[in-house]
Amino acid sequence: MMSKFKTSFLLLFAFLFLLPFLLLTILSFASEWPYPHLFPGQLTTEHWLELLSFQSDLYRGLLMSLTISFTVAIVVTSLGFITSHAIAYHKKSSQLLLLAYLPYILSPVVYAACLYYFFVKFGLAGTVHGVILAQLLIAYPFSVIFFSGYWGERIQSMEQLVATLGGNRFQ
Repeated sequence: MMSKFKTSFLLLFAFLFLLPFLLLTILSFASEWPYPHLFPGQLTTEHWLELLSFQSDLYRGLLMSLTISFTVAIVVTSLGFITSHAIAYHKKSSQLLLLAYLPYILSPVVYAACLYYFFVKFGLAGTVHGVILAQLLIAYPFSVIFFSGYWGERIQSMEQLVATLGGNRFQ
């Protein structure tokens, strides 16, 4: 049986965890909430109705954001998996894997400033394609690093076993 202290600690932790979500929910229904007041002056569903109407800028922004994130996720996952497989079977795999860490060695501000110069030069600054490319350049090395741990000795020995039984790379 849990002690009284442990129960009260868990309740306090749950309350502190849920408090920001509760405040954001109340804020989404508030039309105005001036500083000294503890609660909003008026509650309305206007913001939610605007969000759920398909003509709003919020809906188009949400759709654009989801499209960009799914595109980047699919491309980065696919390319990272294929690249990490090629690196794992290369003679100099450890040196090639070090290249994947290169974008993370630079300061993010310096890296972004260098990218911005080329994005402006090629007309990608402020476009959806530019945003997708920028996210790809950040996420792709991370994907290669992430999937490089998958290609261990066990997976390589299984692939060799499949090859001895007449299988190919795609089976």
